[in-house]
Amino acid sequence: MPLIYEERVIGVLALESSRTNTFNEYHGRLLENIANPLSIAIVNARLHQEHVERERRLEHEILMGRDVQRAMLPENPSVKGFEFAARLEPALNLSGDFYDYIPLSEKNGWA
Repeated sequence: MPLIYEERVIGVLALESSRTNTFNEYHGRLLENIANPLSIAIVNARLHQEHVERERRLEHEILMGRDVQRAMLPENPSVKGFEFAARLEPALNLSGDFYDYIPLSEKNGWA
């Protein structure tokens, strides 16, 4: 019995027996009644698996992006008499905000 979903064969459901004439018309109708829900279940399982894999890849890419962003942030400068602190807390895993420390003159430059 072919397993069909949207006019496409996605598998086959077969009954086998070592005896001849084991199956009759009833068994054929039973297979027909099982085939349609089974086809839908197989397609749903495949779609779920693809969704989980896409989510896994997306999470990996987001974490890589986060690491790249963190690497682009400057270290706190060292200026005698001052302490600097900065914290970047993205709403999600990534942020579009960056910052930098810029000395206003050579005289006020970093130590």
